[in-house]
Amino acid sequence: MKSGPTSYIKMSYFLSSRALEELDILSSTLETKELLIVSSPTFRFYRISLQYVFVIEILKLLDNPPKKKIPSTE
Repeated sequence: MKSGPTSYIKMSYFLSSRALEELDILSSTLETKELLIVSSPTFRFYRISLQYVFVIEILKLLDNPPKKKIPSTE
């Protein structure tokens, strides 16, 4: 992805969209065997993590963009 003033906006849209897609897949109607797997603690944690990613990325988009780029410390 190109770096620049709008690259973080594109990445935030991408990550929030991807998180919503994954949540939709996990929430869709599943067969009994799949439902048991998706209801496991690991997938519950994954679902919470996806919600966190979505919220953080949306908040980054709502936040004011930085006025000045901070130089790299490399």
